[in-house]
Amino acid sequence: MRILRFLCTNSRFEALSPLTLVRRLHVRSFEELLYNAEDRKFKSAVTGPIQTFLRPLTPSFYLLNYLKLRNNNSLSKLKPTEFRVILRSFKLLNSGNRLTEREKETTVKILELILHDANELGIRLNIGDFTHILRIAMYIGHEPVADKVIKIVKKDELRPTVDYLNSVLGNYGGCRWSMNKFISPAWKGTPTQEPVSTAMLEAIDVDFPRNGLAPNSTTYDYLIIGLARDGKIEEIRDLLQRVWGISQGKPGERLVNRNNSLYPTSHTLLSVASAFGFLGDIPTAVDLCKELAKTYEIRFSELAWCYIIYWSTVAPKFKSAAGITNNSYPDIYSRMYYLLNKDRIPYPKIYQKVIAFYKKIKKPGLLERVCQRWMKHLMHSQKLLSPKEKERQKELLFREISFIINNNKKGNASSQNRIRVKWMNLLHRLQVFLES
Repeated sequence: MRILRFLCTNSRFEALSPLTLVRRLHVRSFEELLYNAEDRKFKSAVTGPIQTFLRPLTPSFYLLNYLKLRNNNSLSKLKPTEFRVILRSFKLLNSGNRLTEREKETTVKILELILHDANELGIRLNIGDFTHILRIAMYIGHEPVADKVIKIVKKDELRPTVDYLNSVLGNYGGCRWSMNKFISPAWKGTPTQEPVSTAMLEAIDVDFPRNGLAPNSTTYDYLIIGLARDGKIEEIRDLLQRVWGISQGKPGERLVNRNNSLYPTSHTLLSVASAFGFLGDIPTAVDLCKELAKTYEIRFSELAWCYIIYWSTVAPKFKSAAGITNNSYPDIYSRMYYLLNKDRIPYPKIYQKVIAFYKKIKKPGLLERVCQRWMKHLMHSQKLLSPKEKERQKELLFREISFIINNNKKGNASSQNRIRVKWMNLLHRLQVFLES
């Protein structure tokens, strides 16, 4: 590749942090590099230095070089294969989770420029390229870019793939990590929103058969999220029973073999946890995830427990019949996580999320209980912990315990002394145990 050849010799820079990358390259800000596709004039699309926007984007030399070529009006020198390399190098860290609005605007701007330049240069993108763009649009929740891509694919009469149609479904219904941005039907008095699952079901029933394709487990992962957004909890139960033989209160029946594309994955567990958590039914989320994991031999991962804990801290606000959780649920599910995973290395975020919740609602008794559980978990799994991990988790736990001791200064003297002595003894015991 004549334009990008020199970048191959500098591949070692790909691992650099964004700040180091900026220092090495001395690149100008995005406001100097982003080109306005509509009026073809250089115009400030965003403000601020480039390191602000390299954090959520992969620090790709290909992408930066593409923006420089636009700045120099040299895009005509690019080959189609080079253009595709640039497109595929544009990725979001952590699947675009926790992006700020300015970062999303930057991402949208780059996607629009890539589509514009492909059209201007006469480069015919393939279905894989459009799938990549759709996934990025799905992660940032930007429907106009997704609609534009879908129209181009239909106009060019490209044959869709399963991944492409799944990306379309993801743009219709959203992602499991974006559920907290939607208004749950479990809220009392929630206004009726336009259903998203109707278009998703139509795509599964029409678009898949029309192109000779069959849905896979990812298809139903997205559908579960779409049904949850519409509040169709019974339809989700029916889907789990019909596709995977899973129902609450009954032993699961394995309907799919491991070599089948419908075989559920750890992502399916996350979708189920998100869907029922979004609707405020945390006990059902836990029961169905446990049964699905047991029936199909899928590990109930720490991330799935994070989803359960998160929704158990949010759902007490729900006022409808679906919101049947209460303030003790985060403690109950952190205990369940401990019992099922006490021989594994503890995942600090799970305990930290519960502790933060009880700090917020001022429940010192439950806060102490969670810290004691975290301490027990550390002691049970200490043989698996590396010295560095021991120090890290010990420091995190000490910080929370210090908060408990300092926060008790408002009580009477005997209570203060009792709590201080209790926790100092426990900390000493933990220190000796970890060092032994």
